[in-house]
Amino acid sequence: MAAERRYTPPARSPENDRGAELAMLMKAAESLLLATTHEREVLDAAMAILGERFGYGTRAMLLFDAQREELSVAIAAGVGVDRPEMKNFHIRLGEGLTGTSALYRRIVNVPDVRQDSRYVPVLPETLSEIDVPLVARDDLLGVLTVQSPEIGHFTDRDEALLTAFSQLMALALVNARANQSRRRDIETISQRLSELQAVHEVAERGASLDLEGTLQAAVDAVQRLTAADSTALYVWHSEEEQLELAAITFDRRLYPGDYESRLRAMKPRLGEGLVGWVAMNRQALLLADVTRDPRMAQLPGVPLEARSGIIVPIVAEDRLLGILRAWKLGTESFSQDHYRFVLTLASQTALALSAAEAHRDQGAQLRQLGAMYEVSLRLSRSTTIDEVLDVVLRASVQMTGAERGVLWRLEPDGGFTLAAFHEVPADLLRERPADSRDSVSADIVATGQPRIVADIWQDPRWTLREELPMVRSMAGVALRSEGVFYGTLVVAHSRVGFFRHEHVRHLEVLAAQAATTLARAQAFEEAHRLAITDELTGFYNARYFTSRVQQEVQRAARYGHPLSLVMIDSDSLKNVNDRFGHEEGNRYLVELAQIIREKVRITDIVARFGGDEFLVLMPETELAAALSTADRIRLAAARAFGPGAEEPIDVHVSGGIASYPATARDHEELFRQADHALYVAKRRGKNTVAAAPITNGAE
Repeated sequence: MAAERRYTPPARSPENDRGAELAMLMKAAESLLLATTHEREVLDAAMAILGERFGYGTRAMLLFDAQREELSVAIAAGVGVDRPEMKNFHIRLGEGLTGTSALYRRIVNVPDVRQDSRYVPVLPETLSEIDVPLVARDDLLGVLTVQSPEIGHFTDRDEALLTAFSQLMALALVNARANQSRRRDIETISQRLSELQAVHEVAERGASLDLEGTLQAAVDAVQRLTAADSTALYVWHSEEEQLELAAITFDRRLYPGDYESRLRAMKPRLGEGLVGWVAMNRQALLLADVTRDPRMAQLPGVPLEARSGIIVPIVAEDRLLGILRAWKLGTESFSQDHYRFVLTLASQTALALSAAEAHRDQGAQLRQLGAMYEVSLRLSRSTTIDEVLDVVLRASVQMTGAERGVLWRLEPDGGFTLAAFHEVPADLLRERPADSRDSVSADIVATGQPRIVADIWQDPRWTLREELPMVRSMAGVALRSEGVFYGTLVVAHSRVGFFRHEHVRHLEVLAAQAATTLARAQAFEEAHRLAITDELTGFYNARYFTSRVQQEVQRAARYGHPLSLVMIDSDSLKNVNDRFGHEEGNRYLVELAQIIREKVRITDIVARFGGDEFLVLMPETELAAALSTADRIRLAAARAFGPGAEEPIDVHVSGGIASYPATARDHEELFRQADHALYVAKRRGKNTVAAAPITNGAE
């Protein structure tokens, strides 16, 4: 048997190693966060980047299926990846090294897998393995695993590097999945536009004053877009108090030759059969099987087979005008989208059947359809969030005939901020936004339902009557995407009772686009925040802080202001970790971060720079004042640490302070001087602070 191979890390300078790691993470950020929009692209890019650093052995990404509580290989590279046992590998949460890493959401680094009972052997070449969980917003996405044919291959630096890489990869996966969701939303909107085209065709026929052709176009559209096998439209004759067949289309292979004549002979009254019941109650129905409904009237000579049904009342201005119904062979054959489309088409048909208001209503519908197409074109050209929201709001006003409108954005604290406005005093609404608990917008968010307010003056909560006397009626809908509320879209008119339910339907289509835009913006903001902050403490991370120091030094030089840098380093973290474990060590760091947060000003910039090193950048602060702040932090941090321990550990910190221009001429020297001062403080016995020597007589 060949001798075992034990990995001995090559001698590398910390500076070169750190630079290579930073370059890898920068490349990962660029490739994963900026250049990928599909999940597969993220996985391919991740494997390629990992291969540059960990090109030995095997590396794989296992994605988590929450329903099955199982991890399975999504992509792999390296030794043995073409073997069936690797391609088909899957493991439950908590099983093996990978499942353990996923369950506890922490790194598992095993120097010799043969000595670990948790290891599930897959590739005989594997001797050491490291597993890193991918987590975003507390959701487990998967596990990154790297295997080596060497014993003890993976170091603490590898753990830190793979932790940072996994965070970038998790964000990239979240972004890719959000983009996939957005593409599905676009497909839905495309389907809606196809339906609107059908509605547009019906409207055009209605505008030609060809009522018979209009009604036939309506049933043809339902038959075509829902794949129904029989669609009929009845008109209501109020004098005779009965319904009469006005248009029909059906599959002649499924119905007898005299089917149409038999239907025309039946003239349902209110309450007779399903059609009569809908006419009487003015309540639309979506039925899985009409033959099992006791309200169904049997048509003589027509076999009674299982059929799904949609029956919708045609109503205008609270007046019954007719019924639009469709049958389809098989149970549950119609979808909710089919149902919604028939509802929409019934509303359009009502315009053609409304004699006195036919011309006005048909013209309005044409304008609304034109506005929808215009919205689609303008949205495709919009490049910023503000532009998209403005397009949506203006289209909402145009399509509903409203005179003014606002788009409120829901903030994390439950309050509303003005995101877009049209023909309203923006300054007034910014000062007096919609009440987060007692307003029309608050009602919409609380219930998830649209609101129509016939006369806002009758609502005691309305306090802007004097400032906005031209606002009398309102209609509003929620901005919601995938169950998350992002705000409300509200339009207004000076006429009491102006808005109807058909207006709300148009608003809901547009609100969906606005919500998708806000969701995308919020996801980007969160990704940016995570990219520049330390996950444990919430402070800025080293990369962002370094660039910020350079900017602040340039600013201080421009305006002639002092700028101080405080380095705080724990003298006790190793003792805490050794005595109580890394979990308590992390808790200690969080508590120390809270102390620092309480002792610095709101204008100061704080970062976690390393494992137990914190930096505070203090604009417009002299060296002496910064030294005083550092000492306050030291005194506040000095205490006994050790929950439940009989002999708690005394913990304390040391600090080093440098100042521009008193002790340093540029940002690089500012870092060096503060670091050297911290070194001096450590040499003095720790638990103290030291300042860099003044070099230019500034103090």
